[in-house]
Amino acid sequence: MPLSEILSPFLALIRSPLATAPITSAALNALHAFFVCGLISPDSPGIRPALAELSSTVSHSKFESGTSAVEEAVIFRIISIIHICICGSVGRFLGDVEVCEMLETVLTTCCQIRLSGESDDRSFVQRVDLVTQRCCGGAPSIRCRILSVS
Repeated sequence: MPLSEILSPFLALIRSPLATAPITSAALNALHAFFVCGLISPDSPGIRPALAELSSTVSHSKFESGTSAVEEAVIFRIISIIHICICGSVGRFLGDVEVCEMLETVLTTCCQIRLSGESDDRSFVQRVDLVTQRCCGGAPSIRCRILSVS
């Protein structure tokens, strides 16, 4: 069975503007589990189209937020999925469009969080740092400016 068919219900929940943050979070947790257990791997049938769809979905996710803490948890899960996609073993199967979409999501999220001053979570900063390091060829000056980390 192609990977896209397996992921389809979870991606539909993440894309749905009617899904609440906890439902979106549960769907993102399922995707994370699929990476951990090896269902999403370089050997998965149809890995390229599945990653393209996954990339588009996490980059354009919609969810109804109840509180800022719940919203922050969903955003952290999105960044975690992006981190696994780009920095993990399937990263080489991503096209330029997918990487750019996900990097745009990471950078936009960083700007929103930085402007709001809401998050000081070091693990969030570390994941963003790893993603930008991978995407920007390890250019520390770019990463430090984005994250305002010296």
